[in-house]
Amino acid sequence: MGLLQQEIKELRQLNNDFINGKLSVKVVNTQIAVYSQIEKRAKLMLSAMTIQAKFKGKISRELKNTNLIGNNEAIDTNTNHEVEMIKCPNTDKLITRAECLDTSGSSPQLCVDCEHNKITKDRLL
Repeated sequence: MGLLQQEIKELRQLNNDFINGKLSVKVVNTQIAVYSQIEKRAKLMLSAMTIQAKFKGKISRELKNTNLIGNNEAIDTNTNHEVEMIKCPNTDKLITRAECLDTSGSSPQLCVDCEHNKITKDRLL
């Protein structure tokens, strides 16, 4: 939910900036187009995950064979959150959630406001 909540905040800020004359119509339309694409992919992911949960084995294997879902594919079905990869905003590198948790323990002041760190703690602790 963290990503959706962040996007809602960004859309509200986009609206406020447009109303206050800080953004042009072209910029707003471009941003809305980007968010529309994100929404489409989120719906696809939800549909694929629902099918996988409902039908398990055979359907899941078929979906993985299409390279639509599966480990390291367009939609990753990896349920082991410790090895889930995220981009650390402090290091600009891809790290695992386990590494994120380790980093936040050794340098909590860097990670206190990081959205990834909050989600990591929710999932792993």
